[in-house]
Amino acid sequence: KIVDYVSPQVYWSMQDSPSFDHLVKRWLQNSFGRNVVIGIGIYKPEVSAELEKLIGFVHRNGAAGFALFHYGNIANTNLKEFGNIVLPARMPWLKSKKLKQIKNFTAKLISQSPFTIGFGWSAPADILENIRGFGLLESVKNKLKIIKLIPQSRNEVTLTINSPKSLKYVFSIVAFDRLWNESQPSNFVVVNNNAIVKELAGYENVGTPVLIKGKNNFVIAMNSNSVQKIKIFATRNGVEYLIVESQLYRGKNLIEFAAPNNISAIRILLNNSKEYLLNLKSKRQNENN
Repeated sequence: KIVDYVSPQVYWSMQDSPSFDHLVKRWLQNSFGRNVVIGIGIYKPEVSAELEKLIGFVHRNGAAGFALFHYGNIANTNLKEFGNIVLPARMPWLKSKKLKQIKNFTAKLISQSPFTIGFGWSAPADILENIRGFGLLESVKNKLKIIKLIPQSRNEVTLTINSPKSLKYVFSIVAFDRLWNESQPSNFVVVNNNAIVKELAGYENVGTPVLIKGKNNFVIAMNSNSVQKIKIFATRNGVEYLIVESQLYRGKNLIEFAAPNNISAIRILLNNSKEYLLNLKSKRQNENN
């Protein structure tokens, strides 16, 4: 009961004997309800060569995390596994005081170009006494994602989004205690992308797609009254091929994709069998039933 986590040095590759996967499973099967953080020996060339594979195996099998020995071996390595901010694993057996929700979270668009947002909040003294910091959250497809960690001493922060493509951005904020337990999300704030709002002025029809052409990409804006699948096809040299398969949500949706070269048409197919053919020389479109 005095151990919260262990970090075994599993410094073998998948091809070694014993193998990495065998040892990891043994540690997880004998964790006795505590967290296991798998140590990976990336100083070994044969281990470093399959790092992405090892990290994926650790995640899929429910370990509390992984530790790399040592940092100097990956200082200049761009790993896709590190694309998101994640918190240390929970330790529910340790008692902690429940954090109060931050209720006066605000946001203001400071600049359209670059797209910069200023956030502010104030936390009561009894909250500040028990926290290590804050987490800025963004709501992406109705799921909250941590996009910035903020020190406890701060009560304001700015965020710059390069090449913003969304019609609106939704944010919230949480507080973290010393064990990284988090409060309930604060009130939500909405920041509109005024450039796209202006671009879409007058296009409010449900189901009517709007094509916005950029230098290197296309954005299709579409207002939907239901959740439904959408497929986008492009025709080039007389051949049609699928370029995007996504999902529409209630309200306005923006779907971005790379602009293929020399295409003559874009066709949109919804799961209700309705389809649209977009005229690339105009923002308006022809509807085919």
